Amino acid sequence: MPRSSLVGQTLGGRYRIEEMVGQGGMSAVYRARDPNLKRVVAIKTIHGHLAADPRFLVRFEEEATAVAQLRHPNIIQVFDYNHDDDLYYMVQEFVAGETLQERLRRLNKAGKRMPLSEAIGVALQTSDAAHYAHGRGMIHRDIKPANIMLDLHGQAILMDFGIVKITGGESHTATGAVVGTALYMPPELVQGQAPDGRSDLYSLVVTLFEMVSGRPPFEADSTLTLMMMHLNNAPPDLRSLRPGVPEALIAVIEKALAKDRDDRYASMAHFSAALRRAREQMEVAATPGATVLEEPKAPVAPTPPAGASPAVSGQKAPAAAISGSPRAAETPRAGPGPVVAAPPEQVAAEAPVRARPKMSRAVWIGGAVVLLAILAGVLFALLRSPGQDGAASTPPGVAAQATLPAATAPAGLPLARITGITLDGQQRYVVAYETSGQPSGAHLHFFFDTVPPEQAGTPGSGLWADYAGSSPFAQIKQSERPENAGQLCVLVANPDHSVQPNSGTCSALPEVVTAVAAEDTACLSGPAAAFPPAAQLEAGQAALVLGLSADEAWWNVANPQQSDSTCWLPVAATQVSGDISKLPLVEGPPLPTGTPPVDLSVEIRHIGLDDQGRYVVDFETTGFTAQLPGTHIHFFFDTVTPEQVGISGEGLRLMHGGPPPFTGYTAADRPAEAGRMCALVANPDHSVLPDSGNCMMLPDAP
Repeated sequence: MPRSSLVGQTLGGRYRIEEMVGQGGMSAVYRARDPNLKRVVAIKTIHGHLAADPRFLVRFEEEATAVAQLRHPNIIQVFDYNHDDDLYYMVQEFVAGETLQERLRRLNKAGKRMPLSEAIGVALQTSDAAHYAHGRGMIHRDIKPANIMLDLHGQAILMDFGIVKITGGESHTATGAVVGTALYMPPELVQGQAPDGRSDLYSLVVTLFEMVSGRPPFEADSTLTLMMMHLNNAPPDLRSLRPGVPEALIAVIEKALAKDRDDRYASMAHFSAALRRAREQMEVAATPGATVLEEPKAPVAPTPPAGASPAVSGQKAPAAAISGSPRAAETPRAGPGPVVAAPPEQVAAEAPVRARPKMSRAVWIGGAVVLLAILAGVLFALLRSPGQDGAASTPPGVAAQATLPAATAPAGLPLARITGITLDGQQRYVVAYETSGQPSGAHLHFFFDTVPPEQAGTPGSGLWADYAGSSPFAQIKQSERPENAGQLCVLVANPDHSVQPNSGTCSALPEVVTAVAAEDTACLSGPAAAFPPAAQLEAGQAALVLGLSADEAWWNVANPQQSDSTCWLPVAATQVSGDISKLPLVEGPPLPTGTPPVDLSVEIRHIGLDDQGRYVVDFETTGFTAQLPGTHIHFFFDTVTPEQVGISGEGLRLMHGGPPPFTGYTAADRPAEAGRMCALVANPDHSVLPDSGNCMMLPDAP
């Protein structure tokens, strides 16, 4: 087929190309329509000249097959791969949003810096994604802002796994590397060594450095110069580039940018743990009245009592059977990543440890008495026999005390936090978690979200698994999941098995899709606003997603208040986690009798120009909430006719699925003859509704 333009053509007899959305040195990306599943997809085509390499086909099939097996909320999903003649392509999910590179450029142009909380969030989500892939033997090799997508909810999506190997770019040389990649290249690749997970870590933290400071650590016009700077030069001091960056964050970045990979964090999991600790210290410092203590040169391990047996990592108390009535519990972390946390003894050498303030001798004596009392209580709790409340016994000679530091947690922060859940080869849930600020003698209760939190401990009737070991927890099988369970939760429990309210979090199970209400939201009895409420979700409450409405605007979910029924949540009012690609389309009940037809419309209310020369378009919708995928808006200049801005037209238009304002066009994008900007309502398949919008005069550029 002709390769000059793929727009309007159909690949594989299925995917109709609508427009090009990006292009790089080795590939191009198009937005396309999949009529079989009635969804928008992204098509990444590999440049045809590579097909002349006899090794290309083998690399393409091997890597595309491996990438298609990745299932993680922060990795772009690959649905299919194929070729038409010498045009090889992969079919991926279409993520509406912008790349991290585009966001950083906009911030730099405005003279602004990314908020530290946002930069840390992007780094953690990307780290979780990379760690998941590393556990499956895949190294990305090219982590950089251009390969990190930020969706409409601000979640980071890592793209282009396998592309470096497919295109034959595994080894970078001064003649083969491009400047865009050399900006983020680890020193070992400059030296021609094989990459590993620590190489991806270096590239990610170069990206984090850029998010924090507004620029990469090394900049030069020459690829060779950049590579030599990564090999020999120390990174600039972040303190001078952005005054006020917390020392805890600087320490994490500096360690991860070590020239010798053996001096970096041992894995993405170790890095994530250190970065989360740095974030916690920042949150403590931001709490009114909080005191941030200095860090000593090295951590000091406590001396065990005489005669005590050494703790055995990974020894756990047996889990109870798990079932119960449906209810969502604490708010999950958006976009949970299956991070398997490193054993505490490995992380301890890298973790910043807070020093205690100087104390008088009387205080030390009093503290020693209290410590001995606590140790006695802990030993009593650990050595007790199982009781009627389901308490677990401890194997002889094993100290199964949870690794819970005896400090006070910052106000408002959970004492136990699930950081990721995966399934192992025995179909057990492997739950990585963190703890902080927990009294000695306490332990953890793990339970599905079908058990109300108040029932997950004594004297509640819900069933739970109690645990007093180190992360990860891995005692619940997939077969034990209740049908309507979408999350696994944790709470801190006292020695008598009563639980501490609001002391933990929940996280989505890896094989399910969950929708979390962004605010208090009614779950309706059908997929339209005309249906009456069937249940009410509080802000942060999650529901198990069972399907999607035909217009892709409503989730069909398990009713959180009635286990044998379902209800419907608006897509725009929720944040979803999990693989939605396999969700079935579900037909809802007929509209209630007498319901008038919904009139969908959009009205542009005002157009202004910001200081970046970007049009800021305020608008109002009637009968729908703009979202992608789903019913959305096409914005266009009046030099294009309305019939040309739908799916079959070729007029310039930009899609928008989100709240106002729309800021997709700049004054430079305005055609010379254009006097107005217009908007029309677009269906999920990108056809437009005639007469569903309006036009408004454009302001003159200053």
